[in-house]
Amino acid sequence: MATSGQPPPGSRPRPTSISPRRRTTHVFVSTPEEYDDTHSFGGRGESHSQRSRLSWLGSWSSVLGKQGSHQTALGEEVFVDEPIGEGSGEEHEEPIGSVISGRSTPSYVGGSDHVAVEEDGEQVNEQTPLLPKSPVPYHIPSSTSVQTTLNSINLLMGMGILSFPFALSLTGWVVGITLVFLFALIASTTAKLLAKCMDVTPIDLPTTTSNLPPRPKSMSYGDVGQAAFGRRAKNFIAIVYLAELYAASTALLILTADSVQALFPQWKLLHIKLGVVALLIPTTWPRSVRGLSYASLVGVVAMLNLLTIVVVDGVTKADTPGSLLQPAETRLWPKSFDRVALAVGIMFVGYDGHAVFPNIYRDMKSPVRFARCINVTYLVVSAFYMAIAACGYLMFGNGVLPEITLNLASIPSYNPVLNKLTLWLIAINPVTKYALAVRPVHLAIENTLRLSPPFHLLARTVLSILILLTSLLFPQFHRLMGLLGSAFSGTVAIVFPLLCYWKLFGGSLGIVGRAVLGMGVGVGVLVIVVGVWGVVGARA
Repeated sequence: MATSGQPPPGSRPRPTSISPRRRTTHVFVSTPEEYDDTHSFGGRGESHSQRSRLSWLGSWSSVLGKQGSHQTALGEEVFVDEPIGEGSGEEHEEPIGSVISGRSTPSYVGGSDHVAVEEDGEQVNEQTPLLPKSPVPYHIPSSTSVQTTLNSINLLMGMGILSFPFALSLTGWVVGITLVFLFALIASTTAKLLAKCMDVTPIDLPTTTSNLPPRPKSMSYGDVGQAAFGRRAKNFIAIVYLAELYAASTALLILTADSVQALFPQWKLLHIKLGVVALLIPTTWPRSVRGLSYASLVGVVAMLNLLTIVVVDGVTKADTPGSLLQPAETRLWPKSFDRVALAVGIMFVGYDGHAVFPNIYRDMKSPVRFARCINVTYLVVSAFYMAIAACGYLMFGNGVLPEITLNLASIPSYNPVLNKLTLWLIAINPVTKYALAVRPVHLAIENTLRLSPPFHLLARTVLSILILLTSLLFPQFHRLMGLLGSAFSGTVAIVFPLLCYWKLFGGSLGIVGRAVLGMGVGVGVLVIVVGVWGVVGARA
């Protein structure tokens, strides 16, 4: 039965005179943390039907006949202001549901052949297709190759760099240098394979007819997993991701407390952790963490300053320990296998940025240059890791501590101003990153438990208290970093990207290609098993 807004089937609609109108669209692109809320596997994602509806609205099919706003698939808010003319005084609504289901229903907003509507300066009449020839972009890539490289370097060079000298002391020169560049080769390769999976893999939106635009491609790490193995794979990655962030938040707390104790050795570590948690809890309360995302620039300054201070301290001291002019005793080979096992996770955590690489890739103006950016990123990062590891190991030898900053604080002849500046930067850095790291975790808890806003503050406070208790149960920074690098980074950065690539491209690969992928998966599993065993069983 025809409704009041539509003529009977087979008849031509009565011409309706309407006044010219202009469609005004304002797009506010989301910030990284807002993007994470909607599209990371730890954040709040729209439902399947919402994604389909909001990212598929065409030029005419998005007309509501009244003022409205839509939340796009990437968190961009689009306001559409389209007043309907004075013709019959009626408001005509386009049946958007027809677009969602893949069926096209004629629109009766238009008039006769000679009545045109102005939309963004273009003349549109009854013969104009109701659906655009290309999808309306809901995300505008903006990063150049240089920006992509710098963002990737900043992503990888985190707190794990503090333990690289200690890891080198565990492995010795030969094994340590080999692992540094072997891990860089493996991680860079899987990052590029992950990008290939994203480039050809659409997320599972409804099947469309030929006159609709192509389906959007994968936008996140979770989308790749879902395309390869279904919804359960995306849920599994979400669990691994949240567990990794929980462990990373605990490591940030331990690092801050250790750095503060190095500045004030007379203070008890337990009291320091209580004070640090009391300081960190309020940073998790605000709904927006935009200010903290800019404050995380402190981390970049701290890492660059660390290498500078280590070199300056090393060349200004004439005798061992702590001198580059008279190096301490070192080893070519590891003392035992369990020491190498512990070093595996500590080293590999510095190469894992794969959970965020899909976002960086999708933001590139020229995605074809992503592989080159990844190569430069891992080359620079590996050189930086090798430099800080070699300097720290030469200066302190087998006596290097799990955090190189603790060694710097133990030498009274070093420049006290420079060393205290370094320690303060290392101590402040986790404070700026804690709320960012723990945010997806508490959002997942709030959404899963369906907590009302009054209980959000309570949930976030309880989560920080649980992190405090975890830091008391596992107080050793290097072991927690080893667990991060083996169990979590090994899964996210090696095993899962290779399995996804195998699933999506295995049919086009030859025997040699599948054998190489199988070997890669085996290496990833070995990293996980050996690294976890090193954390649990190593005596170092």
